[in-house]
Amino acid sequence: MKRILLEKVKEWEGEPEEIFAEVDDEDFEKVRHDKWFVLIINGKGKKYVFRETPIESGVPMKIAMAKDIVDIPTKKVYFHLDRNYLNNKRSNLVVVSEAERYLMLPGWGKSSKFKGVSRHKRGKKWQVQICGKHLGYFDDEESAARAYDAHVKRNHSKLAFLNFPKKQETGDSCVPASQETPNG
Repeated sequence: MKRILLEKVKEWEGEPEEIFAEVDDEDFEKVRHDKWFVLIINGKGKKYVFRETPIESGVPMKIAMAKDIVDIPTKKVYFHLDRNYLNNKRSNLVVVSEAERYLMLPGWGKSSKFKGVSRHKRGKKWQVQICGKHLGYFDDEESAARAYDAHVKRNHSKLAFLNFPKKQETGDSCVPASQETPNG
C-alpha cells in the first residue's frame, strides 16, 4: 500500500494538516504523476478525492481517483465498501449499478431514523418501501426496519446497507401489521 498526499480545496476546522489517499502498490505508478485534491463535503467529514482535467469548454472536469484505478463499464458506478473515500485500494472498490449503489448507502429519511422506513401520512403506522415496491405497514418503526433488512437480505446485494447489520432477524418481527392502508 502507498500513500499519496492530497491538496486541500478548502480548509475545514479539525482536519489534519496533511491528508493522504491510499492506493495499492500496483496502482501507484498510474496515479502518482497527477495532482490530486481532496474536497471535504459540507464539513461533515466526507472526503472526495479527485484530479482535474481540462475539457473543450475550458472548465476543468473532476475525475475521481477510483475511476483511474478501476475500469467502470457504461451505466455502472464505483462504491467504496468501507465508505472511506480516501481508501482507493482495489479491495475497497466495487463496481455496481446505480440501484445497487443506492442500496449500499445509509438512509437519510426525515420521518424515520431507519433506511426504507417512513411514517405514513394518514395513519399511525410505519411503512416500508424499497426501490418503489411497497412492503407493508407496521405498528412500530423497528419492526418496519427489520422487514426492510429481511427483504434486502433475500432479494438484493449482500453489500446493501442494513439497519441492523449485526443482529439476527427473527421471523415474527418481520411480519407486517397489515398490507392494507393504515386507515382501514
